[in-house]
This record gives sequence, C-alpha cells and structure tokens, in this order.
Amino acid sequence: MSTKFRDDLRELATDIEFRCRVARDAHFLVARRWDSIGFGLGLSVVLVGVVGGGGGGIFTRNATVAAVFATIAGLLGAVSSFLKTSDQVERHKKAGDAWSVLRDSAADLYKLKIEHGNVRDDRLQKLYDDLLVSKKTVTEDSPIIPTWAYDKSFKKLKKNPM
Repeated sequence: MSTKFRDDLRELATDIEFRCRVARDAHFLVARRWDSIGFGLGLSVVLVGVVGGGGGGIFTRNATVAAVFATIAGLLGAVSSFLKTSDQVERHKKAGDAWSVLRDSAADLYKLKIEHGNVRDDRLQKLYDDLLVSKKTVTEDSPIIPTWAYDKSFKKLKKNPM
C-alpha cells in the first residue's frame, strides 16, 4: 500500500466531493429561482386577467382598458409558456440530485474506503476511475449552471465547508 498514492487519491477525491457540493447547491439555487419565476408569472397572469375583465373585472365597461389587460395577460402567459419554468425547475432539481449522489460516492471513497477500508491500491484506482466516468456523465447530463449560482454556492461552501 502506497501512502503517497493514497494521499494523492484522497486529495483528488476530496476535490471532486467539494466540486460536487458546489454544483449540487448551485443547481438547487437555480431550481428555486425558476420556481419563483414560474410562480410570479402564473400569479401575474391570474391577477391581470381578473383585474382586466375576466371573472367580473373592474374594467369590463371600458373595452380599451379591458383589451390592454387582456393583452398583458396573454403576453405574460406566452412568456410563461415560452420559458417553461416547471421544466427548468425539474432539470436543475434532477441535476442537483445527480451531483448529490456523485458527492456521496466521492466522500465514500476518501472517507471510508481509503481511510478505514481494507482495500488494495489497484481496487482504489478502479473505484476512482469509475468515479471519474460517473462525473463525466453527470456533467454532460446537467444543464448549464448560471455564473451567479455557481459563485454564490462556491462562496458559501468556502466560508462554511460543512
């Protein structure tokens, strides 16, 4: 058993675990943001529609004002449909979950198998190689993380690692 090999592997697996935590948290931040946007747009459509004429609105006697509110409600509905906020929420939530699973695998490798397991170096190398393959798959399957979300997550985790 090579101490240098295990130290290097521990360092690499620790780095992967940290990066997974950043990506996981960033995806969950983005999912929450999209959820808020979707809620705001949906509520706006309902309120503008009700105020402007739907369901006994206060402007039903003024056709011009009612038409403006109907147009605004239609535009808000179109924007909501175009953005597909619920799809965005689901994509980022799914990616966050995948990064969480990968994070657990990296932590298991360096906290349990290297430290406490009676695992040979060649087996550890195989586990690390498998981890890299999984990381590649999760990275390719994940939507792009906006810079603001990554930076916020990174700063938070650097400040409070655990």
